[in-house]
Amino acid sequence: MALEDSLATAMAAAQGGDAAAYRRLLNACLPVIAGIARAQGVRGEAVDDVVQDTLLTIHKARASYDPARPFLPWLRAITQRRAIDRLRRAGRRPQEVHDPLAYEAHADAGPAPGMRIEADQRNAAL
Repeated sequence: MALEDSLATAMAAAQGGDAAAYRRLLNACLPVIAGIARAQGVRGEAVDDVVQDTLLTIHKARASYDPARPFLPWLRAITQRRAIDRLRRAGRRPQEVHDPLAYEAHADAGPAPGMRIEADQRNAAL
């Protein structure tokens, strides 16, 4: 609960214009955001992207935080949404396979489905 209290206090001070409290808040949020992103399934360098996107969202939405409510659920909701956005973007990109075994397995797969039927029909017609 100490983390919750310190983050909520820092956010309330930041909303009041305390720049040092805002810097402390953002620095304290870094490991929390990264942990939430990883728990959502974000891996590798994409975690850094989620952290950056979340920090930008916090900056833009900081006025929407209600100091009477807990800070961590507010942060978690923002982070989860940014993580989902990142996973969606990653899912739309084609993924290259650099596994030699994948190429070998594909090369040894034999004729494509339907090709044998076509070959049999051609042979029967001849």
